[in-house]
Amino acid sequence: MTNELTTKEKVEVINKRVGKLVRSFRRDRGISQKELGAYLGISSQQIQKYERGLNRTPVAYVECMADLFCIPVADFFTPANITAEYTRGKPHIEIVRIISKLCPKKLIHIRRLAVLLAKIKSEDM
Repeated sequence: MTNELTTKEKVEVINKRVGKLVRSFRRDRGISQKELGAYLGISSQQIQKYERGLNRTPVAYVECMADLFCIPVADFFTPANITAEYTRGKPHIEIVRIISKLCPKKLIHIRRLAVLLAKIKSEDM
């Protein structure tokens, strides 16, 4: 007897995981279920079902949400396991976590700022 999940059970686990990530990415960016639904052309009730893992989130919607959230599609399927609790007291890890949520255009400005800060001697700060 094996402890492996059936395909149906795997699908349910994936739906719940993707739904939790949709909720997390949406909340991190201050977007309501109603706003996300309007962006995708569906109801906020449908967004709620996706987030709870009750309905499968279509891949086309995942791609649209990735664009909206400025993240790679892969982030819905391979989430970073860096939690707020783990990063507490570790500013370098927290900075990476925050930066990973930024759009590529904003990253250019962050890089410029980091280069400027690196040029400043620590005793000048």
